[in-house]
Amino acid sequence: MSGRILVQEEREAYIGGNTGSINLSNYATGIYMLIVKKGGLESHFRFSVHK
Repeated sequence: MSGRILVQEEREAYIGGNTGSINLSNYATGIYMLIVKKGGLESHFRFSVHK
C-alpha cells in the first residue's frame, strides 16, 4: 500500500468509550485509511470520502 500521512495526532484515551472526529471537508473523493495505535496494538480502518 502506498500513500502519505495526511494527519498525525496524539490523543488521550480513557477507560470506557472514547470518541473523536476528523474534519474531512478538504479531502478529495477517494479511499483513506485510519490507523489507531494503543500500546503495542494497531487497528486499521478503511473509509471513503464521496463528494
